[in-house]
Amino acid sequence: MKTESKLPIKEIILMIFSLIIAVLVVVCIMRLDNNTKLLLDECNEIKEQLALNAEKIEELNEKLGFIDQKIDSDFTVLKSQGDELIEHAVTSRGTAVRQYKKTLEIEKTYSDLLEEERKTRIDSSEFDLSIESKRKEAKKSFDKGQYSDALKNYREILEVNPSDNEVRLYKMLSLFYINRMDSTNYSEIQNDIKILKENGITDERINEAEQFIKQERNQE
Repeated sequence: MKTESKLPIKEIILMIFSLIIAVLVVVCIMRLDNNTKLLLDECNEIKEQLALNAEKIEELNEKLGFIDQKIDSDFTVLKSQGDELIEHAVTSRGTAVRQYKKTLEIEKTYSDLLEEERKTRIDSSEFDLSIESKRKEAKKSFDKGQYSDALKNYREILEVNPSDNEVRLYKMLSLFYINRMDSTNYSEIQNDIKILKENGITDERINEAEQFIKQERNQE
């Protein structure tokens, strides 16, 4: 009769326990693989995100660099314009000051001219009164037969106004009437007669003096 070999219960339990541990290990390994895969995927996503962020940061740096260049360029332009404005303001101020001084000089000159003109008018008015007074005095002397006094005043008036034909007429007549026979006066008298005729002055006394001098010179 054959006897059946039996495994000890202890070994059976050990085998079962080993099997369970093996299953658990396999399960853990599988779960670990899944977690590792998920972690790797997350890491890859993070790396991709970081790469995208790095590109964005690079673009941002480029934009910031462009902005810096623009700011530097604008600042240079503004500084240049500011310098030009300051220079223009200084030049304009200098021009304005010079113009103001020139205006003051012009005003002073104009005031001086006005004052001089005023004085001239006053002097001229006084002089006109003096000439008119001499004219009346000379005519009065002439009418009284005081030809020397009349001649003196008429000559003074002619020195100032040689174009006064009336004064020249009476000056010539005064010189003639002082002494008709004084031939030393004939040249001056004839010169006055010539000027009076050139200016269209006609008077019988002119002809009288002219004829008398011609006759006297013919007799000489």
